Amino acid sequence: MKRIIKFFIFTMCHGNVLFSGVADMTLEEKLGQLIVAPGCPSREDKHHREDLKILKERWHIGGIMLKQGTLQQTGDFIERIQEKRGLPLLMVADAEWGLSMRVSDALRYPRNMTLGAVQDLTLLEQMGQEVGEEMRWLGIHLNLAPVVDINSNPKNPIIYTRSFGDSRQEVAARALVIMKGMQKAGVLACAKHFPGHGDTSIDSHIALPFIDKDFSEMQTFELYPFKALVDHDVACVMTAHLMIPKVDQQPVTVSKRWVTDILRGQLGFSGLIITDALNMAGIARDRSPGEVAVGAFLAGHDLLLYGDHIAPNIDEILEIRIPAALTALKQAVKEGVIAEEEVDRRVEKILKVKTALVQKSETKPTSSSLPPRLYEEALTQIGTLPHLETASVIQVGLERPFDVLLKDKGIEVFEEAAWKVVVLGDIERATNEKKEAALTVLEKLKLYEEKVVVVLFGSPYNLVHIPKEWPVVIGYEDVEWAWKAAAAALAGEISCKGCLPIQH
Repeated sequence: MKRIIKFFIFTMCHGNVLFSGVADMTLEEKLGQLIVAPGCPSREDKHHREDLKILKERWHIGGIMLKQGTLQQTGDFIERIQEKRGLPLLMVADAEWGLSMRVSDALRYPRNMTLGAVQDLTLLEQMGQEVGEEMRWLGIHLNLAPVVDINSNPKNPIIYTRSFGDSRQEVAARALVIMKGMQKAGVLACAKHFPGHGDTSIDSHIALPFIDKDFSEMQTFELYPFKALVDHDVACVMTAHLMIPKVDQQPVTVSKRWVTDILRGQLGFSGLIITDALNMAGIARDRSPGEVAVGAFLAGHDLLLYGDHIAPNIDEILEIRIPAALTALKQAVKEGVIAEEEVDRRVEKILKVKTALVQKSETKPTSSSLPPRLYEEALTQIGTLPHLETASVIQVGLERPFDVLLKDKGIEVFEEAAWKVVVLGDIERATNEKKEAALTVLEKLKLYEEKVVVVLFGSPYNLVHIPKEWPVVIGYEDVEWAWKAAAAALAGEISCKGCLPIQH
């Protein structure tokens, strides 16, 4: 992949871009800077390229949110789109557990719930920095992470293990060090989803979730980690599509009370405020693209985000939704609904951020010893583990051969043995068939009062299905590093240092 070191030539050639740049821009050019559109590096079809070219050259969009691709595809995509004339684009990624969330061959790191069990927070700051360095090498400027939602509802369909846990202090502490690591690497971090999506039972991609709390309750709990990151200069905050009627009768996305009065005013946040994707049904189902865009701007957002991962939906966003949004914004300015001076202020802020962006790194991160260390540090023990010399292994819904790992550690594995090692995945989020199979196995073992130790490669919310008298090792995720760490713990080679990130 060719390297690029000229992303910000605009900045270098126009040292006073913050002022003369806005003064010299047309209204259409200024409004375009508010928009962050989806771009998919894995799509190499002419149709997608033409859509993006039109959005940049005719509609003057200011940013791209990168979707699926490989490192090579993503790097080539960024180079190609940044080489076009005009203002440099703000390159954005939604990489909550590192770029591997979007880039298939990027370095893989644990998810937030796993990190919620890790007690050495210096490792999390190191992870944030490594993630930032990989993004900076590709030319990505803003990561829509960390998630600072406190997952107080175990049945939350959309946050779940994207959260660090259900403690406001622990969530804040972990989000803060990851944020510091990313920003130390020269990548902007974004706290989301303001004012807190953890106590919901509806996915805002599908419908608008309601939260039945007043402001005092929200301030004490949900806002706590946001305030912690704001106080330590997080660069960006993303809002959520939520309805909190005891605070405002408008959804947060279009609520001046939430965005301007509370986030800007009471929390004192002066950085960039970005919407969640404005094409999500939670906000878009009952509103036109124009209504959503104008409402989000009037609420106080600097950046209006659009995103999807399905090709036809992306096409619809690029060809219909974004042009409709920009047309409505322009009309709102002409009619005096939006003051052009306020557009200027938002665009000045965006351009100021662009002028301060760190130049791309020429050093490609190739490997890291940190991910296996994090999985080992997260390993959590419930109860007293037996000293295993022999065991039988029962696996439900998982394909990796755990018995092989135990044999490698010197534990003899037989079809029948005094101790049963039951290996489970995420029962809570499994298909009905797999969930029923797992629960049937557990019921039979309880019925016959077998000696059981459970190894759980899923979220700790699955503990509700496991008898409290059974010892458990939690590896949190179905990944090789977690499996190896769990086998080492059962063999007595390592201790489990992690702590449960949720109440149990």
